[in-house]
Order: sequence, then structure tokens, then C-alpha cells
Amino acid sequence: MPIYPDQRDGRPTGRYRVEVQLNGQRLRGRADNMMEAKRLEVTLLDRLAGREVISSPSPMPLALMPITPPKSACLTFGVAAKRAKGILWVGQATEAESLLKLRRLTELIGPSLPLDDFDANAADDLVAALTATGITPGTINRYLSCVSAFLRFCYKRKFRTVPLPELEWRDEDEGRIRWLSYEEEARLMELLPSPVSTVVYVAIRTGMRASELLNLKPDQVQPRWVHLWKTKNGSPRSVPISDDIYEVLAPLVRVMPTYPQLRWSWEKAKDAMGLRHDKTFVFHACRHTFATRAVQAGVNIRVLQKLMGHKTIQTTLRYAHVDDKTLADAALSALAFHEGKTGPKPVVFVGGLAPNAGPVVLKKPQNSAISQVTVRGPRALQIRLRRFDSGSGLQLPQSPHNKHDVTPEHGVARQHWWR
Repeated sequence: MPIYPDQRDGRPTGRYRVEVQLNGQRLRGRADNMMEAKRLEVTLLDRLAGREVISSPSPMPLALMPITPPKSACLTFGVAAKRAKGILWVGQATEAESLLKLRRLTELIGPSLPLDDFDANAADDLVAALTATGITPGTINRYLSCVSAFLRFCYKRKFRTVPLPELEWRDEDEGRIRWLSYEEEARLMELLPSPVSTVVYVAIRTGMRASELLNLKPDQVQPRWVHLWKTKNGSPRSVPISDDIYEVLAPLVRVMPTYPQLRWSWEKAKDAMGLRHDKTFVFHACRHTFATRAVQAGVNIRVLQKLMGHKTIQTTLRYAHVDDKTLADAALSALAFHEGKTGPKPVVFVGGLAPNAGPVVLKKPQNSAISQVTVRGPRALQIRLRRFDSGSGLQLPQSPHNKHDVTPEHGVARQHWWR
């Protein structure tokens, strides 16, 4: 059979291999689906029937040729992606992660698609394909940012000859901030191989991103400090570390795993913990864990902002979620700090006077005719009446200064002041 499923390391890749032979000559190729594979089979047979001379069969599969003629002479996604490697994102902390995203995007879009054919409709199809994988809107936006940077790169170099399409970004909500419990951390340490387990250990205790950790150089790690010159937001920062962290981080820099190794080990441990369907249990949760534990330990939010490398305090507030117990402890701590430094606690008396008390405000009964009752002392009483209501129910203290009543006049009492 000239068409059969493609495999790599014994596992199907989801693509198809096409192999045709005629008059002792052979051609091979790959296709993304069965329909393209059948059309490729016809194309290869036509090439052989045209008596194209091939010196010897090549053990390497031929690149998939476009079945339909492209709309323009621009490069295809697959060719342009190879040209971008080593130029686009080079030197940035997120270079390896961005190239992995670009490779996955190329697989979803199709390596044979001409760049000029990627329009708004193709972008919608890409978003639909990404959504079907179950990733969050925020992660979809990261992929859209990647493809946008790639298309701008190609447009500047004439790989693409038409303007870029306008991409529809997904609405991001704060969602659930996932951090690790102490039990989950201990279980991870048991399942992760070295040196990946050391990377997780350091990330939880420093809040550094994966891109910042994996790209560390020996001269950046010093006793008490880690100096980050290239960060996600472009602003360098220094992260304080303890002596224990320095002892494990200094040798780790020389045997640092790659991003694919980190991700593969994390996913394997995630499955072993029974968290395969937890989309929020990712390596970035180590950073969430650092921020959450810092707030629970009473670290000032402005200090935490500097530690995390956030440009705005709003980002820090989103990362540092706290529970009710932490809030209650903070309120009690503030009260205890000021205890004994302020005046005496006020006492409220309803229906009588405190002989030696300071100013006290009496509670107003329902439907009361009195808008305000202020007791200045045992011999002073001020009452301002606005509307007469005999059923107010307010019991005034007996005093020689309040012997007179208010006579209603057309239902409205005249305003009087007693002293």
C-alpha cells in the first residue's frame, strides 16, 4: 500500500507517509491528512511517469509539495519558520518557548500553506483549533502573539507580500490562581527526576519564571543574589536568595535541563499525581506558590511586587491571593499594634445619662420625631425637633432643663433648643 500512517519512535504522528514506485524509481513524501495523501500520490506518480531521472532512492522523505498552486510566490509557513529560527526572538529569555509555540502553530496551520493565504478566516480556524485542545483564553492569546510576531517578521523580509490580518484576541478573566500545597510539593519532589526537581525547588522559593531559570548563566548566580538581565517584561531585576538556595542553584546552572525536558518531566509527574485534567497545574504554578506564601507570611505587597518583577501593582494583587484566615490575622495584628496608644473605648447609653461620661450619641428609635440627641454631660441636653410625632417612643432623661413640651402647630413642631 503506497499510503500508510506516519510514525516516530513507534508512535503515530497523525500524518501519512506516501511512497510510490515506477520502473525502478521511487518517490516518497508526507501529508497532513488522507485527502492530501491521495492527491500527493497522484502527483508523485505523474512525476515518475514524466521520466524524471532520480539517481538513487533517497532514504530521507521528500518535503511535502503544495498540491494546489499558491496564490502568490511567497514562502510557505514551514519554510519561513525554518528561516526565522536563529533570528526571531534570538537572545530573548522566551526564545525556546516561542520557537516551540511556532512549531506547534506550523503543524496546526499546515507547513505547506503560503504565508499570503493566512487571512482573518485562517486565523479564526486557528483559534478554533487551539480552543478545541482545551487551553485557556490567556494561552490562546500567547499563541496569537507568537503568530503575530512571526507574520511581522515575514512581512518585513518580503516572505509575505500582503498586509497582516487583524487578529481577534480572546477575553481573559482572572480565573483561578493555582498554587501548590505542601503535600503536592513533596509529592512532586518524589516523582520528578534530577535536575528537574531542583528547578522546581528553586522556582517555588524564588518566584523566578521558567524562562529566567533555564537561561541562567554561572556569572548571574552570586551568594545572596541572582541577577536577571533578560526578563519577560524587559526590565532587569535581582532576586535575593538564601544560602541554601545558592548551594543547589550554583551547580544546577551547569546541568540545567531544556524547556522540553522540563515540560515532559512535569507532565509525567502530573499524570502520576492524578492531575491530568487539571489545566491549571502547570510549572507556572510554582511562581503562584511563591507569591501566595509570601503574602501569607506577611510580606508587604509593594516589596512582593519588586521580588516578582511586576511593573504594576495590579498584577501582583492578582497573583497574591489570600484566604480568610490571613485577612483575619492581619486585622487582629493591626489592632494589637495600636492597643493602648489611643483614647478610652466609648460607651453608648440608651435611655439614660452616664454621670461622668464624655459625649455620647443615643440611638434613634424607629419613627422618632427627634433627628439628633447629643448628650454633652449630666446637666446639658440638646434636642432638635423637626417633625412632631407623639408615637416616637423616645424616653428623655428627667432633667430640670427639659420640663417644657413642644406644642404642635399644623403637625409641625417649632424648633426649640433647651439648655
